[in-house]
Amino acid sequence: MKVSDAYHGGEGTLHLTQETGQYFFTLEGRVSPGPDYKLYLTPAYVEDEAEFLAIKSQSVRVADITGFDNFRVDVPMSIDPTQYPAVIRFREFITAGRLEAK
Repeated sequence: MKVSDAYHGGEGTLHLTQETGQYFFTLEGRVSPGPDYKLYLTPAYVEDEAEFLAIKSQSVRVADITGFDNFRVDVPMSIDPTQYPAVIRFREFITAGRLEAK
């Protein structure tokens, strides 16, 4: 995993689950604290901010992130997260991960 600098990074596992038709992302781990974080689904895996900015218009914002450890967010019902291969947390580029089917 590539991080933007010595202060921005993350570690852990981001799980996608579905309960009674509703999808959720749950982080088991932590990301570096910071303001105004967002969770995006992206059409391709990216490793840095420049790569994300190149595909941002094709990406979908899932949720605002307000916690840094072991958080859980609802995926809006209008978004099918299984149609995206990657996820990213962003204000400054923090970290990215690949979504894998289990």
